[in-house]
Amino acid sequence: MISAVRNIRGLASASVLNRALARAAQPEPVLTTAEWAEERRYVAAESGSPKPGRWKNATTPFGVEIMDCLEPEHPSRVVTLMIGSQMIKSEVILNWIGKTIDVDPAPMMLVLPSLNEIRTWNATKWEPTRKATPVLRQKVRENIERSGDGSKTNFKAFPGGSLIVATASSSKELQARSVKRAALDEISEYPDDVGGRGDPIDQVITRADAHVDAKFLLASTPAELPSCRINKFYEASDRRELYCACPECGELQTLAFERLGHFFGQIGMSCLGCGVILTDEHKRELLEGCVWLKCYPGTDENPAPPDHFDASELAHWRARGSDGRQPGFWLPQTYSPFKTWALLLREGEEAEAGSAEKRKTFRQQKLAKPWDPSVDAPDHGKLFAAKGQHVVRGVIPAWATLITGAADVQNDRIEWAAYAWGPDKSGARFDWGICAGDTLTDGPWIALADVIGRKWCGEACVDLGFDAFGVDSGGGKGRTARTYAFCQRSPRVRALKGSSDPKALIYNQGLMQKAKLSGGNFARARVDLIGGSEVKHIIMAMLHRGVDAFPTGERLPVGLYFTADTSEETFRQLTAEIFKTPKSRRAGASGYWEQLSARANEQLDLAVYCYGLAWNEGLERWGPTEWARLIAARAKTIDDAPLLNLAQREAHNFSEQEQASAADEADGGGADGSGPAVETPPATPSHPAAKMASNPSAGGTRPSWMDKFATINKGAGDR
Repeated sequence: MISAVRNIRGLASASVLNRALARAAQPEPVLTTAEWAEERRYVAAESGSPKPGRWKNATTPFGVEIMDCLEPEHPSRVVTLMIGSQMIKSEVILNWIGKTIDVDPAPMMLVLPSLNEIRTWNATKWEPTRKATPVLRQKVRENIERSGDGSKTNFKAFPGGSLIVATASSSKELQARSVKRAALDEISEYPDDVGGRGDPIDQVITRADAHVDAKFLLASTPAELPSCRINKFYEASDRRELYCACPECGELQTLAFERLGHFFGQIGMSCLGCGVILTDEHKRELLEGCVWLKCYPGTDENPAPPDHFDASELAHWRARGSDGRQPGFWLPQTYSPFKTWALLLREGEEAEAGSAEKRKTFRQQKLAKPWDPSVDAPDHGKLFAAKGQHVVRGVIPAWATLITGAADVQNDRIEWAAYAWGPDKSGARFDWGICAGDTLTDGPWIALADVIGRKWCGEACVDLGFDAFGVDSGGGKGRTARTYAFCQRSPRVRALKGSSDPKALIYNQGLMQKAKLSGGNFARARVDLIGGSEVKHIIMAMLHRGVDAFPTGERLPVGLYFTADTSEETFRQLTAEIFKTPKSRRAGASGYWEQLSARANEQLDLAVYCYGLAWNEGLERWGPTEWARLIAARAKTIDDAPLLNLAQREAHNFSEQEQASAADEADGGGADGSGPAVETPPATPSHPAAKMASNPSAGGTRPSWMDKFATINKGAGDR
């Protein structure tokens, strides 16, 4: 009996042992970085985190997708994170490192801007995390700088791999060994060249050439434009933005700082769907329903999502592809679960009322946007919001009567724009378009000829065509010759080029140039120069003026205005360059305009050319008398042209002042006989349209020179 009991007990023990062995033999489930952090990561109290203890993804749910993009199974190679301070950047990096050490060992690198940053990271981020997280404490020995064992400040050893902590200023460290994963932190502070071997980011990425599944995280708060590194990578990415669902109506929307304000004694923002006031009390629910969407600029067939939409459309916008772009995330402090909107708004108001340095810090650190050092270019978002007043597409405004146009030649298209100008020096882009096709062929040029021959109806004037039209002659190989040939056959169409001289005149008649056509013949045209630097300053000031006019609904003089259907991309292009002040303090040092990374600037070039042409026609030169005569030559009727009445009054006042001045001069000037001499204005305005005042159809007939375009035959540009 005793023997039987012993046998039963032995069998039971063997069964338990077998089950234990079977469990041990089963592969451990593969954890993602987010899952690993949820199960095994601890946040140390001494790290300064407002939420010490076990890591909870629910606290910062927007971090999960960022970490998921770092998984080996995700198709991305480079992940960009442009982020505000004290958000989740350092924690994402620590979670990625922790998961690599614990469950997926591999050679890894962390790159920081300086040696001092490495020391700070070790003391305030790494060591508190290692000590607080049991699995990391077991697998990574603490720093033993003078021993051959254990880890060091710049090297962490663990079974199956290692972590190199390098500075971006040392090419020796960056090229020390091959790595499979690399987190590059605060890349906006990296030098442009290290050790004569080029960009430090390129050097790190080259270290991973042997790994087809290599991963790189590029993270930083932004720096200054146009050289801000993280902004360049984000602009080239799929530009993901965070949308949150309203707890009341479910409308998904971005939480833009510009929407924060004071509402009936509360600080928050109004829901773009139902209008309920969202406050800090709603933030937890807003973040619970957050989702990242790809907001890179699209096309008519693949548009970017709007800033808000109904929840029923979410599946549609989530299905949008990346169009070959790598993942990029933008995360400002408006989404912080640790910071109140009241505090953020107060910081913004203080920055706005403070110095440029305070505004710079707030924009970079809080809003996660690069700082624009230029005082010229307005924010393209503000321009987009201020469109739709004082001009309708395809119609010449009542306050304008001088029409100029310009074309920009690209490889696969010709972009054109039409601007109208008035006596108060305001302008409006009232029409535009694209002549599609290879510009080495006739198709786009024939289409452009048709555009140049058009006439537009006016609110207060007869139908008008262009008073002056110019084509950018810098189109590259073969296309410059095409431009010359087009202008050679069109005497009133001018070949234009922007002058790089910051002291150049706004418009300067150039010299005859020639370029060889594909058939061997030469095309010749006079190339006039536009003083681009000066005109860009003027355009930027006019853009600001247009924004200033928007809240009141009244048109301000010397403003630039746009139709309601103007795209946001147009404003991005209009503000695609910033003015850089000279670094040298020597006398005569000049600043220069620099194009922002990943920004096209065709619309800015077109605006510059249209203004330059208008200036040459007389925009700044004419006084009230000249403008009144031009308007009279083109007016419909007195009743339909309120501007005509205004211009006539201005001309009348001008004439009275002129007569009074002449009388003073005849009497010896002022009371003491020393009055200034008055220059008599010309008897007729210099603009040819004013000379057509006796023609009832002035401006209403097709100019004879335009007829030449109707007879352009295939291959004409090469003959």
